[in-house]
This record gives sequence, structure tokens and C-alpha cells, in this order.
Amino acid sequence: MTKRLKKNILLIVVCLISFYPGLILAQQNGQLPDGMQLQEGEEAVWYTIKPGDYLKGIADMYGTTYQELHKINPYIKDVNRIYPGNKVLFIDRKGVEKARRAREAAEAAKREREQAALDAERQRLAEERERMAEEQRLAEERRLAEERARLDEEKAAEERRLAEERRRLDEERRRMEEARNKPVSTEEEYPMYIAFRGFAKLPGDINAMDVAPFGYGGGFDWNIQINKWFAFMFSLDGSYLYGNNHTVTDKGQSLTEAESIGFAVKPYFLIQRNISLQDSGIQPYIGVGPSYTLSLQNVIESQTSNCNLIKNHMGVSAVTGFNYVYKDFLFGINLEYNYVLPLSLDEQVIHTDLSSGFTAGIRLGYRFKE
Repeated sequence: MTKRLKKNILLIVVCLISFYPGLILAQQNGQLPDGMQLQEGEEAVWYTIKPGDYLKGIADMYGTTYQELHKINPYIKDVNRIYPGNKVLFIDRKGVEKARRAREAAEAAKREREQAALDAERQRLAEERERMAEEQRLAEERRLAEERARLDEEKAAEERRLAEERRRLDEERRRMEEARNKPVSTEEEYPMYIAFRGFAKLPGDINAMDVAPFGYGGGFDWNIQINKWFAFMFSLDGSYLYGNNHTVTDKGQSLTEAESIGFAVKPYFLIQRNISLQDSGIQPYIGVGPSYTLSLQNVIESQTSNCNLIKNHMGVSAVTGFNYVYKDFLFGINLEYNYVLPLSLDEQVIHTDLSSGFTAGIRLGYRFKE
């Protein structure tokens, strides 16, 4: 071969290498062109061109277009000029549909799982709502039951109160009706009272021959109001009295001491203002009546003689005072004067006035109808 021919062949090879760098690279390592990436399910297939092949036929054989082959094989400058031995890259997209179906199946399974989880959550929320609704219903039923029980109790209490009020009103009407239909009686207008009285004997001389007694006692009073201004009172008293008297005679000093335990009965006729049972206030009175006294006396004279005497006295008693009446109770203060005479004459006549004199007393009593 001549030098000129060798030079021309070398020039042609250099031109081919510089003009088709992607072809030489692809034939050497079978790698994808720079910047090209396969999608999911795609597969890169390299086809080695054979004599007689053309680009459209290769595209039809692999189910693509020559434009697509031209697009992914940028080293092909002219689609009508390909050379045997070169490799043509095409993308096998048969796995795309399978990948798509697998992806859709995975997405469907994921959606199903998510839907199952969502349904389970919905079921849980529904059960939670149902449980909460049941708890609220039970709580509301308990509240309503408690409210009904409270209302029933209040109603029963109100019915009892109304029944008691009706009973009280009926009783009041009955009492008022009886009061209207019943004439006012003397018993209601003129009550009586019983009282217990304590008194003290005030000292004082009746005459120069008698002792000056003092002492204390108690009694029982029964008072009956006769009409608006007059009343009758029966008194029963018990008393203890003590007195002494010093007398100077021609023979010297004479000492007389006397003790007496006595009981007295005194019926009084009183001028006394009536206070009816419905009223309260102050009730003054004054009265007079006979008295009978039975007493046991122990007399010591001049320290030389000692004698015990039983005395029966008749006399006259006068009384005055007032009662303070409040509702059915009374409190009274009275002043009484007793003048007594002996029923028998004996040598001890000078001691017959031992029970005479003034007594001051306090009365506590209870007032009621006859």
C-alpha cells in the first residue's frame, strides 16, 4: 500500500472518530449517553447493526419509531446512514406497564391499608362516640332520676307543709267558729288563780305588856273572781314567830320570851279588778275578812317559869296589794294586818296578841278558768 493511500485511510478514521464520539463510546462500554436516565420499568437494550438494517426497520422490530431512536441516539446524524457493527440504543418499555400495574397495585394495597386503618379508626371513633353517648345517657338518666327524686321530696315536703297549714287553718276556723257560736261564759270572763305565798312578820308592840314578835311563814291562796270588781280569796298560812319584852317593875327587871308555831285560816272578801284570760296587766286589790289561828306557844317569864300553851284565836284580817298578770301567770306583793282575840280567858291573856301585827308577802301563782 502506498503512503498516500495509508494517509487517506488514517485521515478517514480520524474524521470518523471526531465525527461520531458517542458511537465509539457506546460501542466500547455500552453506557447510556450523558444526561439520559431510565424511568421505572424501562430497560436499555443495545442492538448491533447488521448489513441491510435500516433505522426504521429496527424501530418497527422493537415496537418504537425511528424518531425515538434518533432522539435517544444523538450520535446518529442521519437516520438514513447507519453502519454495520455499530450499536443502536433503544428503550424497552414493556416493563413500564408491568411496573405501572405493580405500582398501581402497591398504591391500591396502600390505599386499602390506609382505608382499612381509616375504617378501623372510624370504627374506633364510632365506638368511642357510642360509649361516650351511652355514658352521657346514663349520666343524664342518673341526673334526671336524682332531680326527680329531689323534686318528689320537695313536693312531698310541700304537700306535708300544705297539709299542716290546711290543718292549722281548719283548726283555726273551727276554733273561731266555736268562739262565734259559743256565748261568753262567766268562767271565761272571771278566771281564778292559785298562788303560793311567802311572808315575813314585821316586829311591833301591841301594848306595853306584850312581846314584840317577828318571824316568817308561808301560805296558800285560792282566789275566785266573782264579777268585774269583787272576788273571794281563801288563805291558809303556817308561821313561826319569836319575840321578847323587857319590863322594869318595882321588884326589878322582868324578861318575857315567847315562841309560837301557828296555822291560820282567813277567808277574804276583796275589791279586785278583773283581768280576763286574754289580757295582761296590773291587778290591784284590797279586802277584809275573819281569821282563825291555832298556835302552840312556848313562854318563858322572868327566867323563873316556863309554860307551853295551845291558843285558839279569832280575829279580823285586812289585806292590800297588787298582782302583775302575764298570760296565765301572776306575781304579787301584799301587806296584811291581823288583829286577834283569845277564845278563852286565862292568866296568860297578855300573850294572846303574839300573832297580831303586820306581815309583808310575795305571791307566785297560776291563773286558769274555773
